[in-house]
Amino acid sequence: MSSELRVDKIVPTDGVPTGGGGGVIQIIEVGHSTEHSISAVSPQQIFSGSITPKFSTSKIKLDLNIFVTHENYYSGYIGIFKDSSSTAIQWDGANNHNNSSLLIRDGSFQDQSSDFQCHAHHFSFLDTAGTTSAITYNIKGYTNNSGYITYVNRSQSRGQSNSNFPLLRSTLTLMEISA
Repeated sequence: MSSELRVDKIVPTDGVPTGGGGGVIQIIEVGHSTEHSISAVSPQQIFSGSITPKFSTSKIKLDLNIFVTHENYYSGYIGIFKDSSSTAIQWDGANNHNNSSLLIRDGSFQDQSSDFQCHAHHFSFLDTAGTTSAITYNIKGYTNNSGYITYVNRSQSRGQSNSNFPLLRSTLTLMEISA
């Protein structure tokens, strides 16, 4: 015998904890494997993910896993931008971190000139939906100096066409959680 339970919301018996949520309503995952070399000093689109919340009171759990590096110890930035906002989501909301969610500051791979290997970086955030319309989270990147590139999904300097290196795949997972 099989059973199926259908409900609109899952809320803990003691209620939703302050700042938290209950059960998962839906999960969306977007994968992105295109290689990017970003020399712009303002945020440039890398990829995005959208979710349409069932309830405006829901929380949206964002998990970004991105393969990125920056050339020669200078700073590169990755930001998650909600809808058309020009301000990146930041863990403390202070917006004093160069308008980014992640600061990337890596050196060269084994000290070989122009051979920069991307490393996995993670950013997690619990957002409030505030709407039942589609919400798009845009992943953007930039550099602090146009002479030093921010690389995304790059397998060392040889590019992803070389069969000796794996194809890198960055992901954005969006979870709607009842609140």
